Amino acid sequence: MNKKCLFYMLILLIAILQINYTLAVGISPAKRTIDYQQGKIEKFSYGIYNNERAESTIKIEARGGKLRDSIVFSEIELNFSSGELMKQIEAAISFPNLTIDQDEYIDVVAKEQQKKGAFVNVQLEVSSRIDIKAPQKEFVENKEEIKEEKDKKREGVFVPKEIETPKSKKETKVKEEKLSEKDLMYILSGVLIILIILQIYLTIYQYALTKSKVKNKRIYSKLSEAQNKKSKKQKSQKRWKKNKRKN
Repeated sequence: MNKKCLFYMLILLIAILQINYTLAVGISPAKRTIDYQQGKIEKFSYGIYNNERAESTIKIEARGGKLRDSIVFSEIELNFSSGELMKQIEAAISFPNLTIDQDEYIDVVAKEQQKKGAFVNVQLEVSSRIDIKAPQKEFVENKEEIKEEKDKKREGVFVPKEIETPKSKKETKVKEEKLSEKDLMYILSGVLIILIILQIYLTIYQYALTKSKVKNKRIYSKLSEAQNKKSKKQKSQKRWKKNKRKN
């Protein structure tokens, strides 16, 4: 039984040693953030790493998000020779002339097929995320309003319209913040006044309680004195009676 167990354990150990646990593929940077602008072309580069420094083929592709088809790479298949650690590729995103109302993302994936001859065939891959930030809604609406006004001006049908610029919106926000600070000051002042009133009430109550205790103490001491006098008088009367009987 023990020999069989040792035999199976040996086979399992050989199988484990055949599997390469080192992450053979690497990509840098792991993440980047880009602001979305209609019609803009954004260029950048990636470093693709062959950590094993062995002969391998790494494929590059884009996944996820609505804008994944907007990105192109200088190379989509990289052939690494033995001892070669890193290759650099160029990438470019061409944003369409469309407005987006929410943030988007693209995953740039580098994947490698496990080399032939390994006991277990595993496909290794790593990804780098591109976060694409949508423009602020206020700015987009304001830009469209200004464009409409310019068009009307050109046509000679200009109608003056009060446009709330980002600056005026900022000033309004500052005023609102000041008002909220003022309200907060009023609330804090009210709380402080209530605490002062409570403190005064507690002081008066404590004084009245102390005075009542002193008064009760005096009454108690007077009663004690009266009882002592009475007991002394009774004792003296008893003594006088005893002396009278003896005589």
